[in-house]
Amino acid sequence: MRWKTICFDLDNTLHSHDTAFIRTVRMLFDKKLHEWRNKGLNVSHIKLDSVVGTFKYFSDELWDKKESGEWSRETYRRERYKQTMETYELPNDLHSADRFHEEYEKNVPFYGVPYEGLYEGLEQLEKHGFQLGIITNGRSTTQLKKFEALNLSSYISQKSLFISGEMGTAKPERTIFQQVAEHLRVEANEALFVGDAWELDIVGAIEAGWDALYLNTSAQLPTTEHQPVGQASSFKEAIELIVTLDSKAR
Repeated sequence: MRWKTICFDLDNTLHSHDTAFIRTVRMLFDKKLHEWRNKGLNVSHIKLDSVVGTFKYFSDELWDKKESGEWSRETYRRERYKQTMETYELPNDLHSADRFHEEYEKNVPFYGVPYEGLYEGLEQLEKHGFQLGIITNGRSTTQLKKFEALNLSSYISQKSLFISGEMGTAKPERTIFQQVAEHLRVEANEALFVGDAWELDIVGAIEAGWDALYLNTSAQLPTTEHQPVGQASSFKEAIELIVTLDSKAR
């Protein structure tokens, strides 16, 4: 056996976080448009798809400021909301921005869509004798709700769900991979990590001594010279590749 343990990222690796994001934001802005109408605001010129698209645009456009550490998570969220509101000359204040994101956190776990072949793939790996786990960045309550909503506990023990918000370290830091390896009682060279974010997942895992498999569903180019064991464009393809590589090593 080439690996004893296989760990996955959660968002955009086991389910479509992008779909969950859009569906949740659409629901929230639909509610807000109704609220504004009831308050007498003229929002007849604002199309729901348009405001959702604008919010997604600013979410992507401002992301680097958060990732670089220039902005805190709170500042990033307030700014994407503020700039969306200003685009349509809608009411904006910090309280409204914070409430919007509180509602987002409550609802987004229930809008996730599992990738095709998710459960069959995890079952296949389980039958091959792999120990399975998840390493995800994010808030504990939100990521745990996603785990539960996706019914992942049938294949992965909650004790093998490692969330940065609980661990005091986050991907791509080596320490989170080291802590997980210690907890799962596996050597780094016996572990494989599967993820969609090159610098967080692939670089982070390889720098920690793990093997990594790049789940590249959006056809992104690598930004470093790190070498994963393979690349897949879908979850099903990732499972097939893992099984093939493991079989060759037996």
